[in-house]
Amino acid sequence: MRGGQRQTGRLPLGKIFAKSAKGLKLTKAEQRAVNEFVGNAYRDHIADFLRQNGRAVIMDAQDRAPTFKIPGKTDRILDMKVMAKQGNLLGYVETKSGKVGQDPAQAAKDAYLRTQGVSITYVYEDMANMLY
Repeated sequence: MRGGQRQTGRLPLGKIFAKSAKGLKLTKAEQRAVNEFVGNAYRDHIADFLRQNGRAVIMDAQDRAPTFKIPGKTDRILDMKVMAKQGNLLGYVETKSGKVGQDPAQAAKDAYLRTQGVSITYVYEDMANMLY
């Protein structure tokens, strides 16, 4: 945090939100910063819910993300690894907020991971109704 404002990349979110509240059009970089902030907040919300229900969660935000090597493709990094308190793996979670869906590259990687026995659960939320 710099100067009391939360930063995403190099853009101060407070100024971006103020601009948006005035009805001004955001630049692509500003919109990406807002989308990243909202997506991260939703991921954190789901992780908190899982923890409150007795699960252990390791998230990509902690730089300990579950990363998988995919033959012939770039690595696949999932949002979180979920375990029971005893430490046994329950599966992986990928969160999506807003109108974002799974892109074709992710879908191909995830299809491969499923053939390898990896369990991935997607949690989608349309945040549009929550912003007003």
